[in-house]
Formats: sequence, structure tokens, C-alpha cells
Amino acid sequence: MTSAEDPIDYRALFTAIPTPYLVMTPDLVIVGANDAYLANVGRTFGELVGSLVFEAFPASPDGLDDNGVPRVQVSFERARDTGLVDVMPMQQYDVPDAASGGLSRRFWSLLSVPIMAADGTCTLVVQRAEDITDVVLNCDEGGAAEQGARWQRRVHAANGPQALVDRLVEGLVELIDDVALLAVRVD
Repeated sequence: MTSAEDPIDYRALFTAIPTPYLVMTPDLVIVGANDAYLANVGRTFGELVGSLVFEAFPASPDGLDDNGVPRVQVSFERARDTGLVDVMPMQQYDVPDAASGGLSRRFWSLLSVPIMAADGTCTLVVQRAEDITDVVLNCDEGGAAEQGARWQRRVHAANGPQALVDRLVEGLVELIDDVALLAVRVD
């Protein structure tokens, strides 16, 4: 998928990049996830693709806003509707634990990123979901100054330079087009 003008293999980049990404349609149907995301949530691509995000990851009561809507959903919709990246405050959002059959307590640093078409419509919503559980739990156990410094380094690394993010998003759009074609062929 490379060319003389752009020698980057975006499929390989998206798959291998250590930052976890989930990709959804504007209706919040999952159409993609990279290996880092799948490892973070303990799920396979086949388990997630084609599912509404809140069917795959039901919100717990403490994850709802005052109107009973998942706060993460509000972020996705705000990004989709405004065309702007939505940065959420730290969120506790427990995920299913296949080993125990229950839920695993998790804390996340989340970004919701709209992928816009040339005509200004949102074609995809990408979630950057950095698992910060270890940092949050270690801060609870003491060593807050050391953990604060680790947190700052981790946030800086997770957000990265905007130019790299922009380039990754462009490649991600190409990859999602390919994934959508594969999904249609499977059906």
C-alpha cells in the first residue's frame, strides 16, 4: 500500500503502533482496532468488529452522566458533531475480564478524534484509549511525586507531536477504507 510519493505502510504502522486505537463509524459501530487496543481490552478483532461500541463495552452506572448517557459516548458524539478532537478527563471504565467472567477495574486517558471528509462530514470516530490503571493505582499507594512525573511523561508520550498524529490519521483513513471493503466481502 505504499507509493513512491508516500513510502509509509499505514496498515503496518496502525497495527504495530504501541498507542491503542479503536475506530468506529459515526453511528459508533466498531470497524477497526489496532493490536495495542486489543491487548489492552483482552478482546479479538473478530469479537469487536461490527458491534456497537456500547454493546461490546457496556457502561457501568458510575460511567454515566446526569442524563444516564455514558460519558464516553458524549465524547464520541461531541467529536463527531463538532469536528474537533475531544479530550476527556481521566475515566474509570471497567472492561470484561475473560479469565474471571467479571469486570476488570481500569482507568483511561481518552481522546475522541473525528475523521472528516473533504465535504466536512465525519466519516469515522477514532478513540485513543491509553490504559493508565497502573499509574492511578500506584498514586493511590503513595509516591505521588514520582508517579506524577511518570504520569506527565506518559501523557506527553501518548499525545505526541501533532504532525505525527495528523499523518497517522491520514493513513488510518486509508486503512479503514480497506477494512470496510474486507468487511463487506466477508458479509
